[in-house]
Amino acid sequence: PAPTPTPTVSPTESPSPNPIKENPTIPLSRSTKTSTLILGSSQFPAAVLTHLEEQYLATTSLAIITLVGTDGEYLKSDAFIENVSPDSLKSFRATIDTGYALVVYAPEQQTRFLGAVIGIKPGSLATAKTIMQNWETANMEEYFKPLFAHHGTARRTNQKFTTETIKGHEFRTIPLSGSIGGLIFSYGFVNNYFVITTHATLTKTVIDTLSE
Repeated sequence: PAPTPTPTVSPTESPSPNPIKENPTIPLSRSTKTSTLILGSSQFPAAVLTHLEEQYLATTSLAIITLVGTDGEYLKSDAFIENVSPDSLKSFRATIDTGYALVVYAPEQQTRFLGAVIGIKPGSLATAKTIMQNWETANMEEYFKPLFAHHGTARRTNQKFTTETIKGHEFRTIPLSGSIGGLIFSYGFVNNYFVITTHATLTKTVIDTLSE
């Protein structure tokens, strides 16, 4: 009888790294100040504001905070969204990729403006843009209140968003009343990133770093 052929053994593939253990923070710029915050019993954004006060993280440019859970592992993007927009639309969450960044503009020690940069899945950019356009009329900014709740009771002072083109990128902005002047809610897309900011300087700085 013919000899039994020796089966070919496929090489064992190494498992892909656990995304929780990899830092998902989007690196915006080498010169950007960075710090790490462990989210414990204190809730977002109170924990962020306390952290900024302890770090004396005053900067006229941009700072990034890396978020870590109590288990010592980096927060995944869905956990990040749960903190900055706990009631956000499911359709919006479905477009989110793994990378994100919590950004801060702090021109003075007690003046904090927060923002978020969130990666969008390849092929989902057009869908994400449509969702945002339809979301504007439903008080979209209220869904991201953790980013500006520390400014007191903030309400839109105009009923409609206005469009501003910055370095070729369209951003939709609405002014908000708050305890500190200059508070806005602004959003737009830079490459495959969805960007939300609460101050005009923060908007321009994030666009600059993402465009480098």
